[in-house]
Amino acid sequence: MEAQKKGGVTKVRQSKYRHLFGTPFQNTECILGLKVGAAQPESTVLKANATNFALIWNISGCVGVFPNSSKGAVLPDPPLIIHDETAVNEIAFNPFDDNMLATACNDGSVSLWKIPDGGLTENLTKPLKKIQASDKRLLIVDFHPLASDVLVTGDASKAIKLWDLESGQEKLTFPEHKGLVTNVSWNYDGSLCATACKDKTLRVIDPRSNSVVAEAPDHPGAKGARVCHLGKKELIFTVGFGKGSERQYALYDTRKNLQRVNLTPIDSSSSTLLPFYDGDLGLLYLAGKGDGNIRFYEVVENEDPFIFYLSEFKSKDPQAGIAVLPKKSCDVMKCEVLRAMKLTPSGSVVPIKIEVPRKENMFFQDDIFPDTFDLKPSMSSADWFSGANNAPKLVSLNPEKK
Repeated sequence: MEAQKKGGVTKVRQSKYRHLFGTPFQNTECILGLKVGAAQPESTVLKANATNFALIWNISGCVGVFPNSSKGAVLPDPPLIIHDETAVNEIAFNPFDDNMLATACNDGSVSLWKIPDGGLTENLTKPLKKIQASDKRLLIVDFHPLASDVLVTGDASKAIKLWDLESGQEKLTFPEHKGLVTNVSWNYDGSLCATACKDKTLRVIDPRSNSVVAEAPDHPGAKGARVCHLGKKELIFTVGFGKGSERQYALYDTRKNLQRVNLTPIDSSSSTLLPFYDGDLGLLYLAGKGDGNIRFYEVVENEDPFIFYLSEFKSKDPQAGIAVLPKKSCDVMKCEVLRAMKLTPSGSVVPIKIEVPRKENMFFQDDIFPDTFDLKPSMSSADWFSGANNAPKLVSLNPEKK
């Protein structure tokens, strides 16, 4: 049973995930000797997919990209992605192409890079495509999660834009924000997105009508918050700071004009928490920059207080960045429900696996592995810009059905 206090009353809930636990892989499976660069405070620093991981390097304008299968120490001077004398502020992998990386730079440009199969063997200096997205420094770059060739950028002038990568043209601009946007999160069918902003306001945006669907006060702290749509659930999760150094999370009901239904203090710390949500299982993971732990929660849509603490993974090594891999990267026959890559300040990347312990693991556990996103676009950029809303297509993880 899991217990959580709300208004002085302890809520108790049975959960099949109550014994969820995490373990790091053995040292022989870690990647060592990475040279981590300084990044703008809102950057996630590290990104990964089922094939590669990428991080901002300690040489201005450079990004390192390495296969997940890498082990041991990297070369002293490994091949890198190199820009022309401009710092990289954020990076993002194309969700439908493991070998395509987007980089957002200080000169306002966004570049698309094609990574060779097996990783870089020489420096990559010519991007596949380069777009001058702004005359201000770019701080946000990300892909639409369901529509192919749709890219979102955010710059230091607070402008958020959507691009059609097929034509290289700007297609849409978000309604004006009064502060810097710290991140963007799309809903289940990719029709709406939520923004976390330093003006301390949570907004739900319909980008194709250039309108704010709903807005609500966010965390009052000076540091930026993070926002995460919770899949099919009509809930939005945010994590940020109170007026001091108190870290807190909140839940908002999208059916009730973003009414806040939960506000819970976590602890006191100055490090930013990054949320990762597993919509298949309703599990939410919180990992803080500079923290050594990852907290596990279960989100339940119609049971107050809607989010229940489960347990946490603890490590003596803090994380400078963390990235969650697609569900297909998990070893389902070992009941592994999440695999992540953790970047340490010393320049190591440590794979971490999160498992649900089961006595019988010789058989596929369909109750913890429902059909999941097939990692293929459900619509083209033209379809999406024309108004299409296509939910993700699902595929079984059962090895016998592959």
